[in-house]
Amino acid sequence: RGVVNTVDANVRRMVEKALKVRANSVIVAHNHPDGIALPSREDEIFTRCLFNALETVGIKLEDHIIVADEDYISVADTGMMGLYHY
Repeated sequence: RGVVNTVDANVRRMVEKALKVRANSVIVAHNHPDGIALPSREDEIFTRCLFNALETVGIKLEDHIIVADEDYISVADTGMMGLYHY
C-alpha cells in the first residue's frame, strides 16, 4: 500500500506471510508511478532488510522487481542481491 511518493511495506508481515504459506523463496515487486524504474535509496534499504529478515528464517529473497511504465528493473539482475548479506 502506498501513495505517489511512499509505500507501506512491512517486513515483519511479509516474513510472517512467507512462513504461513511455507515459502522457500520470495519475489517482491512494486511500481514507480513516476515512470523511472531505478531503485530509490528507500527501495535499497527495504530490499536489504527483507533479504536479511527472510534469510534468518531460511527463506531466500530471489528478487525485487520495480516496474515503471513500459520499463522494469530486477534487483537480482543488477547483482545487488549479493551485497545484502549481514
